[in-house]
Amino acid sequence: MSTTTACDLFHRCVTLRASDDWQEFIQRYGRRIRDAVRRALQRLGERFAEPDLDEFVQEVYCRLLAARGRRFCGRTEPELWVYLARVAGSLVLDHRRAAFAAKRRREMMTIGWDEDAYAAHRAVTATSEPSPEECALLNDALRFFLDRCRRAASGTRVSVKMRVARLAFIEGQSSREISRLLAGELTPGQVDSLIYRMRQQLARDGIRIPHRGRGGKQSFR
Repeated sequence: MSTTTACDLFHRCVTLRASDDWQEFIQRYGRRIRDAVRRALQRLGERFAEPDLDEFVQEVYCRLLAARGRRFCGRTEPELWVYLARVAGSLVLDHRRAAFAAKRRREMMTIGWDEDAYAAHRAVTATSEPSPEECALLNDALRFFLDRCRRAASGTRVSVKMRVARLAFIEGQSSREISRLLAGELTPGQVDSLIYRMRQQLARDGIRIPHRGRGGKQSFR
C-alpha cells in the first residue's frame, strides 16, 4: 500500500504531470472528487445525469492541470479536500453563470430591440462602470438591432443608410445634425424620409423604434 500522502501525491501530479501519478491519485481519491462535484451541483439545485457528472469531473481535472496547483499551498489532507471542493464549486458556478448568460442572450435575440432595450441602453451607457454582464447583453442587443437595420437598408447606398441608422437610432442625432455629419450628402428632409422608411421596415420585423421628439431627437433621450 502506498505511503505517499494525498498532498504529496497531488503536488507531484500537478508539477510532474506524470500519467502514473494521476492514475494513482484517481484510483485512491477519484470517488472523493466525484462526490465533491456532486455536492456542488446539489447545493445549487442543479439537475444532472451521471454522464453530466462525468463531464464535470473531467473538467475539474483539466482545471487542476491548467493551474498546476499554483493556488494550493496546503500540506494537510483537510486543506487539500477544501481546495478541491472549492475548485468543484467554482466550476459548477461558472457553468451556471454561462448558462444564464447564454439564456439571456437568446432572449435578447428573440425579443429584439424595443423601447425597453433603449431604456436599458441609456441607463447603462449613463453609468461610468457598467458590469461585464450588462455590456455583454447590450452588445448582443446592439448586434441584433444593427443586423435588422442592415436588412432594412438593403438596396443602394447601404453604408450611408447604416450610418444614418446608427446616428439616429443609437446616438439620437437630429436629422439636421446627421445631414451635417454626412457633409451634406443627404438633406435633413432626405434623412427624415430615410428614417421613416427604415422605421416602417423595422416595424414589419416586430421592432418598435421610439418616435423622435421635436428637433428630430429620439424621445428616449
